[in-house]
Amino acid sequence: MKWNWKLAAGIAIVAVACLIGIVLVVDKNRGRPPVAVKVRLTVAPPQQSAYVAGVANSARFKYVLGKQAGLKPALAQKLEARALPGSGMVEARVGVLTKEEGGRCLEAFGRTLQVLCGNQARVTVVERSLE
Repeated sequence: MKWNWKLAAGIAIVAVACLIGIVLVVDKNRGRPPVAVKVRLTVAPPQQSAYVAGVANSARFKYVLGKQAGLKPALAQKLEARALPGSGMVEARVGVLTKEEGGRCLEAFGRTLQVLCGNQARVTVVERSLE
């Protein structure tokens, strides 16, 4: 039996559409991690808040924090920190899988950031939360 080229093209289109549908369903089910960790820090001197946010966003800090808190590297890499304008504060957020991981992350965050900032800035944790 010979295949008609139209039939072969139709089967190929249906197969591609099925694959795209599967990818969309699988991707949609991968949501954000269930626990959000939020840390607010004060920076002294306040002019260094952008520097501290830069250190917190660096790959080195994310790697060290991930190792100390026992986070998966993919989760640690999603950490986002930003300097709050005009306040001398930095806010950081990261998603983790469990509250236990979140607690370890909160414990290690300020200490690790202070070590990496060295003498250029003094970092103090003022607010910590697990959501």
